[in-house]
Amino acid sequence: MSVSIDFSKMHFLIVDDLEGSRSTLRLTLSTFGVTHTMFAVSGVDAMRRLDTGHYDVILCDYVLGDGKDGQQVLEEIRYRNLISRSTVFVMLTAERGYQKVINAVELSPDDYLIKPFNGETLMLRLSRAIEKKIHFKEVYERIDKSDFEAAIQECDNNIEAKSHYTIDFLRLKAELLLLAGRPDEARKIYEMVLATRSIPWAKMGMGKALYQQKQYDQAQETFIALTEENEAYVGAYDWLAKTYESKGETTQAQDVVQQALDISPNAVVRHKKLGELAFVNNDLETAEKAFRTSISMGKHSVYRNPDDYVGLSKTLMGKGDHDQALDTLKSLGNEFKDAAASLQGATTKSLIYKDMGNEDDAQAALDEAKQLYEANKGELSGKIVTTMAETCLHFGENDAADAIIRELAQTSHGDDALLDNVTAMYKQFGMEERAQQTIQEGGKAAVQLNNEAVIMAREGKLEEAITLLRQAADKKSASITVTLNAAHVILLYLEKNGWGEVYGSTARMYLRKARDIDANNPKYAKISKLFKDITHKFGVRYEI
Repeated sequence: MSVSIDFSKMHFLIVDDLEGSRSTLRLTLSTFGVTHTMFAVSGVDAMRRLDTGHYDVILCDYVLGDGKDGQQVLEEIRYRNLISRSTVFVMLTAERGYQKVINAVELSPDDYLIKPFNGETLMLRLSRAIEKKIHFKEVYERIDKSDFEAAIQECDNNIEAKSHYTIDFLRLKAELLLLAGRPDEARKIYEMVLATRSIPWAKMGMGKALYQQKQYDQAQETFIALTEENEAYVGAYDWLAKTYESKGETTQAQDVVQQALDISPNAVVRHKKLGELAFVNNDLETAEKAFRTSISMGKHSVYRNPDDYVGLSKTLMGKGDHDQALDTLKSLGNEFKDAAASLQGATTKSLIYKDMGNEDDAQAALDEAKQLYEANKGELSGKIVTTMAETCLHFGENDAADAIIRELAQTSHGDDALLDNVTAMYKQFGMEERAQQTIQEGGKAAVQLNNEAVIMAREGKLEEAITLLRQAADKKSASITVTLNAAHVILLYLEKNGWGEVYGSTARMYLRKARDIDANNPKYAKISKLFKDITHKFGVRYEI
């Protein structure tokens, strides 16, 4: 069923660095009723506009002069959730070269147009994209709130109605089932679709479902078949590499990432992944080139990260080029001023000096890292805390490493992936049993803390329980289990004593943190529902 679109009520943002192009596009839009149009003259300007205003449609040129390009604008929009799923994003480009166009497609804009195009083409393509967004509005609103169960139900309602978009709702439902950690159900949908005809997205989804079920060999076969049938389907290469890596086959994973880069060379995160895999495989020439490219390309990207500098520095150290390794750390210090980056720099510097045989400077750098860790440990991610412990192990300071990991295990209780990495790290030093014992000690402390809080809550000492749990939950390395426990006790207090802004905002903060860690966690769904019920009970307009 076609939907009548009133363009006069819609707000457009045109992102283009050329004044003539902006004016021409606004004039073209005005011919079919667009009256609300704003301009952004650069990627940075676009971010500013999106931070302060709402737009129904974004028309973004791919080439934006110096600074962010259209790809990086879209990357940051997605990364920062600056627009809802109901917003239409169209990439515009005069670049007819295949590689740059595929990057735009890879980032999943709603459409892309090759310039020059006429008004009739623009109106037709916009109408199609907007009409689809209107049909999916209810589902998108639920997804934006991370209410995946309600979104799946809404998909079911539309599938039963057998609309023009039935196949699209089936596809979205399957993707949501994967997000909700229900690969068995998602797989049934993909099998049903593939029984009718071979569709790339269905094969891709099937591979993801198999991966979630840890059927890595079958997932591998599926992704390989997909890349052979559709050489330009770069997402399949990423998942194939991920599957190889999960099987411990890092050489094959590196080869696959390289194939993806040969097709689509402008993805920052893929160059970083190539560097990491090449470093593990001791292919230091490839690692150096990949990290340098990631640093250069990431300059204006939201994926700009100190890890790239650390990776490059360690690679150069591995090649024996200590001076360049230290120069890279100076660049890290100039580009990133936060404590986490400073700690990464100090730990890496200590290893470089140690490799050089300069024991005094190595110890001084390690002491600097320890001071930074002690001053900021509540604000450090689990990954960086693990790096601090690993550095201590390199220096034979095993007791110091144990103390760090014991505390990490307490705040990261339930984060199996992180703790598995800790075990693998200790194993490199021949101390796997020591790692397991240390983790168990930290886990026992976490269980004891949680049990104490539960007892307090049962005795009606909710404020005391909140204080106890917040000590762990407020740390950046806190696991989803610890974070949700803290949110739960706060909500129990609010349910009993009435709404309070301080506790209410704190509970919402913890739920948002838990959502960022794992929005598919069943306990997150349960406690976020409790939050909604309580806000509704007290008439508070408060969304997670």
